[in-house]
Amino acid sequence: MFCKRAVKFLGFAILVVSVILISGCVGYIKIGDIQKEPSKYEDKNISVRGSISEVMSMPAVKEGFYKIDDGTGSIWVITQVGTPEKGKTYSVKGTVKIVGLPLFGGEQAVIYEIERS
Repeated sequence: MFCKRAVKFLGFAILVVSVILISGCVGYIKIGDIQKEPSKYEDKNISVRGSISEVMSMPAVKEGFYKIDDGTGSIWVITQVGTPEKGKTYSVKGTVKIVGLPLFGGEQAVIYEIERS
């Protein structure tokens, strides 16, 4: 009887750990998908992961912009906490907005950063 409970518990524990690991891997949206259908993602909180390809900031100002590229596309991220290091890989959580940015080629989707790791 004890053995059956131990096997059931072990099976349940493996299932829980598997779900946690899988959910962490599939939680990212492809940037290319955001670019194809920006209105589908507008005002939604999403997560992307990629390499920082461009950084725009001014000394002594925390706000800035950076571009993140995941291989399917790239997107500008607006940050209030300082820009990350170019070339490094990050996960970014944020809200997608469609904005008009003349410096960046007109109207396009951007991410307002909520969290970066």
